[in-house]
Amino acid sequence: MNKKILNIITAIVMLLAFFMPWIKVFGFGGSAFDAIRQLFNSLEYVDDEPTILLGLFLLLFPICAIIVLIYYAKAEIKKGDIGVLQFAKKTPLVFLIIVTVYGFIKMGDDAKMVLDSGIVDVIGMGFILTIISAIVLFVDKTKVISFSQDNPTKEEPKEEANTDDLFN
Repeated sequence: MNKKILNIITAIVMLLAFFMPWIKVFGFGGSAFDAIRQLFNSLEYVDDEPTILLGLFLLLFPICAIIVLIYYAKAEIKKGDIGVLQFAKKTPLVFLIIVTVYGFIKMGDDAKMVLDSGIVDVIGMGFILTIISAIVLFVDKTKVISFSQDNPTKEEPKEEANTDDLFN
């Protein structure tokens, strides 16, 4: 499969997974989108609990997916675009690892109960697809890609002056 198509499909999967159920625990069975919506409903409590705003980091997943889609939808990826593209492709997995570790530390003894109840019963399809797409994007190496046949900025080879005729 072409790397361009693979990255576009992976980014679309990550974007759609944002709206699918991520977790089913403690009566919450929603997606990351539901969590963001809930966060905006509870903004009045930010003064008491500023860590509520950490939930906004969930927006990194659709933002990174959209960035990857935009760059791969273009006809060519230039050398200057690779830095932004690599950041957008690596951020979701790094963020997932950080959030998972933070979540288990924050949950404390409840984390053991969640793991004992069976990880398959807790994790939703959206989270699984997000993990898979984040790993695929993280592992992929992007290089400068040019899909156009004619390059308008390409200079025509210039004719060299024949110096042998000048001195004869």
